[in-house]
Amino acid sequence: MNDLWAARRAENKVEQLRVARSVGFDVPLTLITNDRSRAIEFEQAVGSAVVKTLASAYFSFSDKSFVFTEHLDRATALPVDAWHAAPVVIQQLIEGGLDARVVSLAGRCFAGRCRSRGLDWRKTPFDPELWEPWDPPEQIVHACESYRARLGLEFAAFDFMITSESIFFLEANQAGEWLFLDRALDLGIGHAIADRLVSLGSIRD
Repeated sequence: MNDLWAARRAENKVEQLRVARSVGFDVPLTLITNDRSRAIEFEQAVGSAVVKTLASAYFSFSDKSFVFTEHLDRATALPVDAWHAAPVVIQQLIEGGLDARVVSLAGRCFAGRCRSRGLDWRKTPFDPELWEPWDPPEQIVHACESYRARLGLEFAAFDFMITSESIFFLEANQAGEWLFLDRALDLGIGHAIADRLVSLGSIRD
């Protein structure tokens, strides 16, 4: 559904964070580095922190194939030389809230939330009973639309952490999973995608 080059640009975490800030999302404190000592200093300054890859990655020999969010402590235990191989994204850990996924396309928004069950909910077995529909505030809906417009995306799946203080933007996946949410909550995402694809086909014809 998304334009190829727009999709590739949207995979970069630096670009995601830049655009997220520009459209008004609250973003956790972030450091991008390949220096282990700077990473340790950052964690000491903000408290607990997590580490992410700079861009979406797939490794055929990894245990889970895809690279998920991990505690920074695991990464700082690696040798210094391993850090020099590539920069990573380090963020302040936001805890004690609700995980939320928001699917935005063609001026429509579909969302669900659940009590956080770990550092990265994608690594835990999916339990449909833990999820519930969520009606995001208008400013979140509009910011999602603005984000897609800035990056030229038809579709994006956003991940947020909802706390008593704010709704924090974690990341946005231009090809994010949505079927698990649609099956559990009957949100109508599949129908919306089909309608949009038909509409795009008619425009191009």
